[in-house]
Amino acid sequence: MFGNFKRWLGFSEVKMRISALEVYPIDVNTINAELLFSAKGAASIEAIRIRLIERYERGRGDNKQIDEYILGEKLIEEPLHLENGQDFSLFFKLPFQFQLSNMDRLERSNVLGKSLAGFAKSLKSAKSTYRIEAVAQLQNQEGQLWEECKIRFQGK
Repeated sequence: MFGNFKRWLGFSEVKMRISALEVYPIDVNTINAELLFSAKGAASIEAIRIRLIERYERGRGDNKQIDEYILGEKLIEEPLHLENGQDFSLFFKLPFQFQLSNMDRLERSNVLGKSLAGFAKSLKSAKSTYRIEAVAQLQNQEGQLWEECKIRFQGK
């Protein structure tokens, strides 16, 4: 009875967590990570969508602008069935591609370009942050599991 009430309110008996490195080299084009599931009671997952998202901020105060870009996306449509008390891990590879601005290209071109681009970015207060986002659709329920994990990219 209480389990049905919790499901009706949207509380899931399934937990999902993303296990990924905190820092990746700037020259990679695939993220390797895991989704970790734990279940209290039997549950089924219909599909999982995994995305790498860049949040690009620039400007200050009232002139601050924020854009988000999807750099890579993977859809897993194989059903997963979890039994009571079962823990399950799902390894995934997420291919992606950076969306480079002219400033990013200049920054990666050479040492002088890196200095100039860094100075220009500091004037505009430009910065990017990255996150892996996973959404799992539960079967026979209208609920979804949602989790995100922040990562960083580090240059050479």
